[in-house]
Amino acid sequence: MSNTESKLMEANLQETYSDAALAKAHSRYSFKYKIDGTAYTVSYDPQKGELLSCDEHGQLFDLAQEIEHVIREFKRDFSIFDVRRFLCKHLQAMIKVGRELQRAPASERSYELLNSKPIDTEGLSLEDQCLFEVIQEQSEKANNAATANGKPDDVTYTVTKEMVEAKMRERTQKHN
Repeated sequence: MSNTESKLMEANLQETYSDAALAKAHSRYSFKYKIDGTAYTVSYDPQKGELLSCDEHGQLFDLAQEIEHVIREFKRDFSIFDVRRFLCKHLQAMIKVGRELQRAPASERSYELLNSKPIDTEGLSLEDQCLFEVIQEQSEKANNAATANGKPDDVTYTVTKEMVEAKMRERTQKHN
């Protein structure tokens, strides 16, 4: 086995969006609702870049972000059914926002590394170890080339079966 320390990481990613993509998607967030016969509106204000609730105190909009057990404990002057109707409409609007974000072009997306940990390559087959080594080598070459060309976000690299086979031959020759 090789004593090479792995630079490959296993991680969770969180997809984020540019301000322009978020503004476009949130522009689809809008609905009207009634509480005790009084009409209200919730919508997105593009100038302020925020969601606005037009009810008297904004209480229902805040409540929409709480979990179900909080809804049951919510003691106000309107029925629980009105509260749940509001939340259903909020969720329907957020589905529209999500659909719009899914249609956002790749140039409007970015990924944030949330957590990472090294992959234990020692327990992998020789072929998988070689595959990870080739991926690591190729990604480093591509990153260095992209940085040198002034395009660090434009990184591409290729890994082929032949590259992995060559790495396997190299590793088995070293051990013989």
